[in-house]
Amino acid sequence: MLKRTIIQVLFFVCVVLFLVQCRAAPEPALGEAPGEVPKPAALQAGPSAGIHVGIITFGPDAEDITGGMPVLLDRQGYGIAQLNSLLDSKFRREISGGTALFYAVHKALANMTKAQEHLPNLDHAIILTFTDGLDVSSTALTLPPISDPGNVHGLRFAGEDLRLYEEFVKQEIDSRVINGARINAYVASVRGDDITNIHAFETALFSLASTGENSRGVPFVLPPANEMAGLITMFEKIANTLVDAWTEQTFTMMTPQFPRGTRVRMTFAGETTAQQAQNAQMYVEGEVAVQNNAYYLVNIRYGGGISSNAGDQIRGVIEGNMVSYVFPLFTGYDLTRGQANITADVRQWIMNPGETVWQINTEYEPRPDAMAYDIRSNALVYLVLDRSTSIQPADFPKVREAAKLFIAMLHYAYHSHN
Repeated sequence: MLKRTIIQVLFFVCVVLFLVQCRAAPEPALGEAPGEVPKPAALQAGPSAGIHVGIITFGPDAEDITGGMPVLLDRQGYGIAQLNSLLDSKFRREISGGTALFYAVHKALANMTKAQEHLPNLDHAIILTFTDGLDVSSTALTLPPISDPGNVHGLRFAGEDLRLYEEFVKQEIDSRVINGARINAYVASVRGDDITNIHAFETALFSLASTGENSRGVPFVLPPANEMAGLITMFEKIANTLVDAWTEQTFTMMTPQFPRGTRVRMTFAGETTAQQAQNAQMYVEGEVAVQNNAYYLVNIRYGGGISSNAGDQIRGVIEGNMVSYVFPLFTGYDLTRGQANITADVRQWIMNPGETVWQINTEYEPRPDAMAYDIRSNALVYLVLDRSTSIQPADFPKVREAAKLFIAMLHYAYHSHN
């Protein structure tokens, strides 16, 4: 998994935001509020590849503080600065009672659908909802109807049974497609002190999330935290699993110019003996072939979750006295762990024709610089954040900071290696 410490992420983002401020004009342009971060034209014209983020906040009503136009997390940092500014200025604790939870998620679904024409084809469509309470306001008669092109039957929920709204939102999460991407909806929650109907609270959470768990085994509904301090951990976990799912790794295996018929096995758990190499759970293995004056690795096999889309044969590239074999879309082992960890884990073993025992290649040294990892996914991410009065004033800044960290982790992951 592509994980980075919070300190690394925040340092990277602080540098980006510092550069944004350095580029900002000392005097506001016509029509621009003082202190407003200027937006480059690239953010305003045409679909742009990358990660786009929208934010909806809710109490007794719901507001898209990004104005229904998700913000691109551009390399220059204008997008992340704009989102941070919106969270600082518009994400405020509610002063009147009420929680329109399903209404807010429905607004996210609607605005994702309406934003399609401004976005490229998407690989991922994500909703992340945070709440600490039960829905009591989504069917209020005073709430304006949501303009939703995806609500093809024009269903209205004002004054109706809340369960109908809950069922509608769940069905749309599980079936709606945004620019080619099915929705993955996550829920992070802190159970408020005022919650006595635990069953209703948990049922609502599952209605706001995709069913089951994602491809990395992370549940779409994280277990509720007992205090607000756990929210940052939940947001960090979700951000890490999203980045992991969006990350493409390329493993490059370097070998000497082994003779034809030599079997080569790579192991990934620090094996040190021939028997351990034979019994390795995680491995990739192939046989050296020579065809038309070129090296190939053929009859490739994988084990223990290691995989690649290389197929069962790779043509090698001669580099001096060495040969490199490239495994694209490599999964099962994290190649971003750094030189020390990779050197401790990864071993190369050989078996000559007619032999049955693996021999370690002690001259092998992993080259992380030759192991690429890249994120090129186009994603639309909507944060749906609770601002109701049930959140204590002292806890509210923690929600804001958790949201900022989540956005920062996505920005860091996309731009720190691209």
